Amino acid sequence: MLGVGGCASTERVPAGPAVPSVISAIWSEESGGLCVTLSGTVSAGPSLLPGGEFELRLSGPSLEQPIFRVPNARGRTCFELARTPAEFGGLRPGPVSVDAMVAGRITQIASARLDEPTIRRLAAAALERGRQRTGAPGPGGTAEISLRTVPDRVAAGETVRIVGTATNTGDRPLYRLSAAVVGQGVPAGEATLDFGWLQPGETIELTQTVRVERGHRADSIELDVQTAELHGAAIAAAETVRLAVQPLPPAAIRTEVTVTPDRHGRAVREGREDTFRPGDDLHMVVEVTNFGDTDLLGGVAELRSPEPGNASVRVGRAVLGNLPPGGSTRAHFWFIVRAPLGSARMPMLVEISDTDLGVVHEQAVVIEIDED
Repeated sequence: MLGVGGCASTERVPAGPAVPSVISAIWSEESGGLCVTLSGTVSAGPSLLPGGEFELRLSGPSLEQPIFRVPNARGRTCFELARTPAEFGGLRPGPVSVDAMVAGRITQIASARLDEPTIRRLAAAALERGRQRTGAPGPGGTAEISLRTVPDRVAAGETVRIVGTATNTGDRPLYRLSAAVVGQGVPAGEATLDFGWLQPGETIELTQTVRVERGHRADSIELDVQTAELHGAAIAAAETVRLAVQPLPPAAIRTEVTVTPDRHGRAVREGREDTFRPGDDLHMVVEVTNFGDTDLLGGVAELRSPEPGNASVRVGRAVLGNLPPGGSTRAHFWFIVRAPLGSARMPMLVEISDTDLGVVHEQAVVIEIDED
């Protein structure tokens, strides 16, 4: 007779294959997607799924369809989301899930967030890989490329974006497709759009930022368009791109000049303190002020004699550097009077120049010469 505390037997149910855990899940530029590493080793033998393979699945609203992969023996695999920049451009930010499919069971083992910066980073890596592809030549290669500037008017010295859109309109892949704009006013080699590899029907947009030369004086720039494809595809594109330019006004400079003589002990007659004789050594100080709205960049002050032989300039060049609006500095010159007595006046010229804009200011200085 059994007591109330008797026991009953229970049938043991065999445990299913173990589901590995995820050690890491990282976005990989090299692989173009999410790479996961599982704990331990993975095999497709009886310990997991007899008669089949252990599979991982990546899915989520960001993807058009799930991606399936079988990890290698070390438990690692990568889910390639796309191959070309155009394909990456079709992805949407959102969550993704990594699921293990073992013995008919689906178990979520990891999750990640596909955000906009990650998509841009993966697309940029795909673009670089595509630029290295060479493919094989073949018929049917055609493309359309359009270029525009943003903004369409810019001040000299400022930056402008060259925006290019390329479409593969043919029935074969395009390799090393590019467009360059060249012309006076834009530094050579800085405005090349390298679209790289495009599959038939794909469209890609690239932007290159360039700086209009600060010293450009015309009110526009006509940029010639040069296109190319590795295997000679026919490319439809405009021959030129026009950019309106507002030339930079030169710095507004004011100079004040004082001259201090060294007469080497010679006596000066009354009333002739401001006149000089041959052999007098003069020190000229020039006070330079920028009272405009434009920076003086790489400023240089130079002293020269319009009439050769009237003066021997010992120190005739002074580096002013950069002078912002409202700034001031000094330049020092030394020269010896060579004009003969009775010449009345000896003109000297002070020039202020900008490294990009050339001479922006001139001042004539008249040196009075003794009559006898």
